Amino acid sequence: MTRPTPWALIAAILFCLPTSKAEISFINAELGEVRDRAALEGKLYFVHFTASWCMPCQWMEEHTFSDPLLSQYVSSHYLPVQFDVDESRGRRYKQQFSVRALPSLLIFNAQGVLIDRYEESLEPEAMLKILQTHDKPANKTVADAQNGGQAPVLNSPRPRFAITRPALIPEQSKPANYTPSTSTGSNAIQPEQRPLVTTNLKSDKGYGIQIGVYTDYSNALLEVRRLEQKFNQPVNLYGGEQNGKQVYKVIVGLFSSKSEAQQYLDYLRRNDILGFVKDLSGL
Repeated sequence: MTRPTPWALIAAILFCLPTSKAEISFINAELGEVRDRAALEGKLYFVHFTASWCMPCQWMEEHTFSDPLLSQYVSSHYLPVQFDVDESRGRRYKQQFSVRALPSLLIFNAQGVLIDRYEESLEPEAMLKILQTHDKPANKTVADAQNGGQAPVLNSPRPRFAITRPALIPEQSKPANYTPSTSTGSNAIQPEQRPLVTTNLKSDKGYGIQIGVYTDYSNALLEVRRLEQKFNQPVNLYGGEQNGKQVYKVIVGLFSSKSEAQQYLDYLRRNDILGFVKDLSGL
């Protein structure tokens, strides 16, 4: 009886190993070009806005976009596009579509009309269900695509959207609720030492800039420390419940008027930080 050679054994072992996960292959093109291709092929397309510093975005890269079922469905039914908001093209489209939180998913029909958007991280099963919901004949009507990629991508009709962006990573134990220190002297508590979560302000009047809402405390904490290191403004977490879940809102600054908060928001946007003015009296 002939014994198999070592190379034959190695080949057999490699053949039996599980293959790597399929990943969504994003198109590198302007949206006008994608629109023309979608019209020709009778497909929808979606745009995912991301950034290297956005932890929920990176979680979607590793967990959602590598899901085989989702990847296979997208390959057959959608044209996927992804933009980094720290790059020039991403900044341009972020401004055009008023993207206020990361990650953001924008869905377009075959004619380039924005039909839905989600400003939150998504599990693969949830994203697949969303894409399947919109994948219907009415949204795949072939339009005139003989414009050389110059036809504008439409911003209307206005879609529904959520303003939360949960990390969708298993939650750690919930921290106790504390009121942050307001000391400004040499004995002030440093960011990594101070209690981070409060349920309300000492003053019930004022405005801040809400940067995001997290369900995972550790991700919210990292965002607070990153913002404190980058900007000379207090950054706090405000604990509460949303849809029956514990959430943590990241709020930058405390301003006496809405106009002051808006001016600081404009400054943050120039530094590619997304957010919106929040009336803190309701927290």
